[in-house]
Amino acid sequence: MAIAVFKRLCPICGGEISAERLKAGMPCARCLHANPGTVLKSVPSSKWGQLVLIKREVEKLDNFFRKSIGSRMWSAQKLWAKRVFLNKSFAIIAPTGSGKTVFGVILSLYLASKGKKVLFVLPTSILVEQVSEKAETFKNKIGLEHITLAYYHSFLSKKNKEKMLATIKKSEASIVIVTSNFISRYSSLLSKRRYDLVFVDDVDSILRSSKIFDKILTYIGFSFETIDLALKLLDAKTNLNKARRLGLEK
Repeated sequence: MAIAVFKRLCPICGGEISAERLKAGMPCARCLHANPGTVLKSVPSSKWGQLVLIKREVEKLDNFFRKSIGSRMWSAQKLWAKRVFLNKSFAIIAPTGSGKTVFGVILSLYLASKGKKVLFVLPTSILVEQVSEKAETFKNKIGLEHITLAYYHSFLSKKNKEKMLATIKKSEASIVIVTSNFISRYSSLLSKRRYDLVFVDDVDSILRSSKIFDKILTYIGFSFETIDLALKLLDAKTNLNKARRLGLEK
């Protein structure tokens, strides 16, 4: 019987993994040499320790979900959470209504509760207003009143805009929620500190503006020199592939 294999879905290495192992909650065969359903007796201690720690983090995040929305994470959200706790950058590809934004909000609150800094980037002011209201509601439900949120959108009064800008400038907020246009206008305010997580909703709009995308990369610790080198490597790879297609490779 044919077994489906998914690319880039192993929660440990991000490589290929079979549907059978995904269903069993296991990493791919390269990361863990055990068949689904077997008792894990000979797992390397480093791998086992990593799996246990990630499992605990997912369970804690799941508890945040129960307190916030009254239900547990679904399977895809757990997979996204595992990737986050493995410190992996990745794109979430899922239909509207699948819980991407809610996942981002609750994950942000969870990380903020552990002293992390989060930047939440949205395409419009309407979404910033909606997400910030949702974050405030969830924050109070979970009991995280001490966590400070900062958000900036066009519907704020002049006084509140000035207050939010001052909070962002001083890096006092654990979670900052803004539009991509805000990054263009006030990049210097955000660059004063490094963010542990940048959650971008509608990444396509960010990718269309290379300047905004480059700035976001610096917020998570990449230097402009590193970004420039990566772009040169991508250009070289593109040119090499083009040469191969044209039969010009020497």
